[in-house]
Amino acid sequence: ECVAACVGAPMMIINGHYHENLTEEKIDTLLGGLS
Repeated sequence: ECVAACVGAPMMIINGHYHENLTEEKIDTLLGGLS
């Protein structure tokens, strides 16, 4: 789904917060904080 944030790609939205310029390490940290 397009979130109109191409400048910060790759990115994702978690609980309404935009997380931009993701790396594998950042993704692991973000997902680890959800559990």
